[in-house]
Amino acid sequence: MKRILLYSLLATLLLCGGAAGVLRAAAADEQHAVVEQFLRAYFRNNWAAVKRVVPASRIAMFGPYPYKEFHFTDVAKVQTNQAVMEFAAASVDGNIPTKGGLLMYRKDGTWLVRQVLYYDKVPRIFRLPNKSVTDADRAEEPRVKASASAFMSAWKANEEKAMLHRSYDWLSRDDDEIAGLRISDLTTDCTTTHWGDPFVHYSVKASYHFGPFSYSMGVRGGLILVRENGTWKVRANQMMMAF
Repeated sequence: MKRILLYSLLATLLLCGGAAGVLRAAAADEQHAVVEQFLRAYFRNNWAAVKRVVPASRIAMFGPYPYKEFHFTDVAKVQTNQAVMEFAAASVDGNIPTKGGLLMYRKDGTWLVRQVLYYDKVPRIFRLPNKSVTDADRAEEPRVKASASAFMSAWKANEEKAMLHRSYDWLSRDDDEIAGLRISDLTTDCTTTHWGDPFVHYSVKASYHFGPFSYSMGVRGGLILVRENGTWKVRANQMMMAF
């Protein structure tokens, strides 16, 4: 009798372990699929498609405040209505890089945070300013920093209303879609953040085709996911990228 019970227990454990493995594999497949959908849409400026794979809330697009230490490393780099506020940080999660920039956009005279982009060197594909060129741009540098600082303070204090007031809804833009850009050869590897969200490391080839000409480059990065209404979504206001 004891032997039968032991065999039954072992069989149950094996079945449960197998089921757990199947569930993990299914989740990994779902996460790979949503990352692929996001990257295809994001690189083409297809904001309508991006909206389908990101959280409905702009707060959820950022997620929990991830830093143990955070400070800006330079004056703002301003070009008309866009700016970059670069930073160095120590995160509570080892997946998150230590350097990057807050991408800022000026709307109706107010500087707002668009996204947190992590990088060692500003990716050329984003066409971001590397310095303020004109006197008018340089005059905006203190305003950019003040707005960026206010946003970071609100994020750290989990003050959602203040975060929304200082953040830019970039998915409401009406940019032209980049028709000739394709991504391929996507590979993903998923781990988990300190606070429990999936963190997906990815590698992909981005190719631009224009008539008989083409140009390709490899892109590596990371995206943080969140479960919303039973579906995986990309927290697209934090992106890690290496070119």
